[in-house]
Amino acid sequence: MGVARGGGGRPGGHSAPARPVEDGGGLSLGFWPLYLAYNAALCLAFVGGLPLWLSRYGAGLKGRLWGPSVRPRGIGSDELRVWINAVSVGEVQAAYPVVVLLRESLGRARLFLSSNTEAGLSFARGLLSGLVDEVFPYPFDLPLLVGRAVEAVSPDVYVTVEAEVWPNLFLKLKRAGVPVVVANGRFSERSFRRAPLLKDLFVPVLEGVASFCMRTEEDAARLLALGLDPSRVEVVGDTKVDAIALRKRSVDLMGLRAKLALGHGDRLLVAGSTHRGEEEVFLSAYLALKREDGRLRALLVPRHVERAEEVLGLAERMGREAGLGLRLCLTSAPVDGWDVMVCDRVGLLLALYGLSSAAFVGGSLVDKGGQNPLEAAVWDVPVCFGPHMEDFSEASSRLVDLYGARVVRSASEMESFFREAMRGMRGRSHRFEELFRDHLGASRRVVESILRVLEGGRCR
Repeated sequence: MGVARGGGGRPGGHSAPARPVEDGGGLSLGFWPLYLAYNAALCLAFVGGLPLWLSRYGAGLKGRLWGPSVRPRGIGSDELRVWINAVSVGEVQAAYPVVVLLRESLGRARLFLSSNTEAGLSFARGLLSGLVDEVFPYPFDLPLLVGRAVEAVSPDVYVTVEAEVWPNLFLKLKRAGVPVVVANGRFSERSFRRAPLLKDLFVPVLEGVASFCMRTEEDAARLLALGLDPSRVEVVGDTKVDAIALRKRSVDLMGLRAKLALGHGDRLLVAGSTHRGEEEVFLSAYLALKREDGRLRALLVPRHVERAEEVLGLAERMGREAGLGLRLCLTSAPVDGWDVMVCDRVGLLLALYGLSSAAFVGGSLVDKGGQNPLEAAVWDVPVCFGPHMEDFSEASSRLVDLYGARVVRSASEMESFFREAMRGMRGRSHRFEELFRDHLGASRRVVESILRVLEGGRCR
């Protein structure tokens, strides 16, 4: 990995000390209209959407309103506190190796992790059990609510994973003297195209960030194009590569195969992190292949697990229309001899890819920016995805050029890919470890940056 910053240097090398965090003053005139409009829109959305928030979060809404119930600091306490935010499941996974290394480096420090989604919270409570002191829902980005959260957690540093920038929280942290570190920073081409419209709002907000640890040179270059200080920006690699390699070691494929009632001679196609409009394409390809191989099975993992029953109904209808009597089930209730299974549990996708004969990565046939293809590639599984992989452009390009992955745009193209993959006609020339060796160790480089910020940027 190169380092995109003013003085040059190597990954994990010394960066400039964190700059003193300023108070909330000195904001440009262009900032205030956008900031006031942002808060007005947020308030309207919050009040107008209250029935939705109640139905979505239920009892968990209280935590988003009143903040986490964290034990307060003792008077004169020098206890070190780190607050990490990971918006959902993918970001929790990216944070996982960082949390492991922070726990090793900081010992008895208190580590807190928040997440914006219920799926993220559920995944974090399982994956990070014993590593973090508390997992809590991220507050709505309203000034009063984020103020309560910052006061309750009282962090020495705030770490945000990938691309989550919330203006009110960042301004509160800046005024409280709490430095911010962006870990596994991502700045997609799509976000970059929209950036000029909101530059006057977000650039002042980002002035409170002490260190930007970006995934790739492209992410860093887009960030620097906004006019940010190059001494605060470095390229460290993608922590998800570390996370996937770490999580893979604990996967019991034989045990999972037995739990899912999957026979040893059965071949499995997996569609991961799918959205509406993608399941139909995948199932069409599968049904065409099912006519040729009666033992071929399909497993769909919707991006939002609450859609599991909906996807199961779609599979039942498409199978009936195709004249095939399919046996259907959910991962929570497998049946012997199933043909199509839909995942209704969070956190299983990585392991499910390990059972597959070939896989499709969702969020890519529809314009959602794609999902992480590395979870399939780490198993050396043949993988395809649609044309919308903007959020994983570097990884998907490497996989297409050197691994034998393919971009598909229709059911017929997906069917052809799966047929060739199962016949061993992939043309793969590189394994996962060879392709992403330069990203391994990204988590350690992020932690080194956090430790430097803690040494030079605490403003208490």
